[in-house]
Amino acid sequence: MRDRRNTRMGTTLSVAFAIATVLSSCVQTDRGSPPPVGVHVAEIVENDFSLDRKRKTFVVRGNARVANGDFAGAVMDYTKAIELVPDHPKAYNNRGFAYTELGKLREAVQDFDKAVELDPGYTEAYFNRGVAHVGLRMRDEAVADYAAALDQDPNHLKSYYNRGTLLLEMGKYVDAIVDFTLAVKLDPDYTNAYYNRGMAYHAHADFDAAVADFAKVIELEKDSVRAYFSRGNAYAGRKAFDDAIADFEKVVKLHSGHVEALFNRANALNAKGDAEEAIKAYDHVVKADPKHAQSWFNKGVLLEDLKRIPEALDAYREFVKVAPPEYAKQVVHVEYRLRKLGGKQD
Repeated sequence: MRDRRNTRMGTTLSVAFAIATVLSSCVQTDRGSPPPVGVHVAEIVENDFSLDRKRKTFVVRGNARVANGDFAGAVMDYTKAIELVPDHPKAYNNRGFAYTELGKLREAVQDFDKAVELDPGYTEAYFNRGVAHVGLRMRDEAVADYAAALDQDPNHLKSYYNRGTLLLEMGKYVDAIVDFTLAVKLDPDYTNAYYNRGMAYHAHADFDAAVADFAKVIELEKDSVRAYFSRGNAYAGRKAFDDAIADFEKVVKLHSGHVEALFNRANALNAKGDAEEAIKAYDHVVKADPKHAQSWFNKGVLLEDLKRIPEALDAYREFVKVAPPEYAKQVVHVEYRLRKLGGKQD
């Protein structure tokens, strides 16, 4: 029997699981560390000639503005503090955080640079600079920043998590697994770290470990759509198709419009050799998303296998109609099949 996960035309539009990419599926890195709030904000005493006291007042008021989401106002206060005392690292770090929240990432990096120049042991400034570098897509620099933060504080949880997430995006799966493992040792309930470690295990083809991590996420995060979906993909990776189908059905129950869960359920039915049920399942996909090209294609292949040629031709025609530009080569293959099978396009 032909392996139903591959189609006869050698096309990349094979019947395959739509495992979302690591970059889009993994949880985003944690945001920067905001400045502390909780100190009473006093008015500036104009006749107080203590520059440091005035600096502290501006910093405290800037912190309060950050807490209230007034990042532009916070930048002004931190700038006043810097003008009064130019060599105090906290004001630079805090202004850098506010700049990050405003999307002014290069200005933020400059401030964090100054903060660590003034205080080479400033853990949060290294971490915050890493966050800004992530925003600038400077991943190597961000990894170095998180490493610097961990040099100062080996228990800095968010640095392990953020570095692990970047390493995952960069395809360094084993290193990412190590960082996420250290993160969950520091916080055994760190749901996102378990989830991303599961993604790293999956990418590394350790499907059993991935299943275990996604199960842990489900334990901590009841009715987690992302965890059931990703566990279903991991089950499929180890060819436990019935378990995969159960997880995809759970996703659809929790989120009826989850097209990729519908699609992967159809693929799992196809992979286990249940062509009739797979065809019905692909029908559910295209009902939810009539432009789901790969479902039309996969359905056409199965119908052709079953010698249901008129229906196969209809499915292939729909594929040609909805296929996006990146499927141009596959369209050529399908048009060839249409001509060969007697269903030449108008």
